[in-house]
Amino acid sequence: MISLPSQILERYVQTSSYQKHFMKWKFIKDKGLILEENPNIILLFDQPRQIIRQQLLFNPTKNKGRADSEDDYQNLFDISNNWVRLGFDNDELFEIEILDGKVNVNDITVQTQANLSDTLNALKRDGFHFVKGCYSHTDFNAMIDIGDSYLNGGEENYVRWFYTAKNFDHLLT
Repeated sequence: MISLPSQILERYVQTSSYQKHFMKWKFIKDKGLILEENPNIILLFDQPRQIIRQQLLFNPTKNKGRADSEDDYQNLFDISNNWVRLGFDNDELFEIEILDGKVNVNDITVQTQANLSDTLNALKRDGFHFVKGCYSHTDFNAMIDIGDSYLNGGEENYVRWFYTAKNFDHLLT
């Protein structure tokens, strides 16, 4: 039923302390993301939608996106606190958005709900260059966009999302 080994699933089960557990993805520039705990779960740009849906156990009633070109995976593999939104162009993966989870970028963890300033500073020390936009901070060379909770109407300074895409042309307009 679930493609993750049981020992991995156990790491994500809510404990008595109700600590949040996030799936951790690895960012591969110009390629996409790989689930670190199970490298068989791969989200690569231009990958056919049907293959991704098989990997992520697509359910048409649970995973319907905001538009026909989008799939939405809240509580991926029935594990709470994990939310992945995928955008498709001609039924091929075009964009990936992590709305709840962790992404490893050059051994730096970008985690939703983590301190945004600390995250951006760690990435900048590693050579990333971010441009502040209306809602987020974008490195156009690395094709990484990190959502800013404050710029989106929140009161706190935390990471709202991690976004990457096949190209960022749509963000330049």
